[in-house]
Amino acid sequence: MGIPSYRSFFTHFMPRLIPLTIAYTALGVPGGIILGETLAFLGIQPANVVTWGRILEDAYANFAAVNGFRWWVLFPGIMIVVVSFPFVLVGFAIERIVAPRVSVK
Repeated sequence: MGIPSYRSFFTHFMPRLIPLTIAYTALGVPGGIILGETLAFLGIQPANVVTWGRILEDAYANFAAVNGFRWWVLFPGIMIVVVSFPFVLVGFAIERIVAPRVSVK
């Protein structure tokens, strides 16, 4: 046809790929947060870094839930959900906007 292949790629494929890439990136952030906190809970993290997973590990090691200190487990768990949930909502909203054909109506 006479046009370079990179021009065809940027004019036809990229406009369709960028919105989905952004949506799936936003949906992948909570997975990264959960993975980081899980690794912190398992102790695979430097000892001087304080995270919610580290707080949960300390609470588990000291039997906080059994001894009546349930807030040591409750608040870090709630904060992990509060931070992750908006990324899920944004990712689903972007996905529904850019790919309305595959979304459930």
